Amino acid sequence: GLHFVNVFQPDKQAFFMFKNTPGAPQSAFPNGEINDVYQCADGSILLTYWLDKCPLLLLDSNFNIQKKYDNRFKGLFPDAHGWKIIEDKEHQIWITQQFGQVTVFDPVGNTVRRLQPPELQKTAVEHVMRDRRGDLWFGLWRHHGLARWDSRTQKFQHFDISKSVKQGIILSI
Repeated sequence: GLHFVNVFQPDKQAFFMFKNTPGAPQSAFPNGEINDVYQCADGSILLTYWLDKCPLLLLDSNFNIQKKYDNRFKGLFPDAHGWKIIEDKEHQIWITQQFGQVTVFDPVGNTVRRLQPPELQKTAVEHVMRDRRGDLWFGLWRHHGLARWDSRTQKFQHFDISKSVKQGIILSI
């Protein structure tokens, strides 16, 4: 099938359709469904994919491929896909995976840190955002609540929401 993302370009006051046709010979993009699209502070664009040999793709602001990060790159993804992307205030890229796993990638130093904090409840992260203080907030799957990474203490904290939220699924923060 066809996988695409519509991106609004304010300078042209128009949408650009980023297309990915899995298996098409002319496609330089990986086969797989796009999970998340994130624009970094420097204007570059990151895409995460589901079930592909190249789960992270770096594009320039004109959607030209700059780099493909496959599973062999420093153990970037243990389970062949990334979920959500966020950039912290130090410009490190946080990529969530299943089972409460997070990969923290420093594109400048070319280093990778793998985390699986118990505060992420060994579950998928449905949403991630950075607040004004620079803390990262993680919306967890199915009744698992919220988690926060405190940028000052460098520690995670879990918040149980089961008594206050009936459905228990956090799709956006």
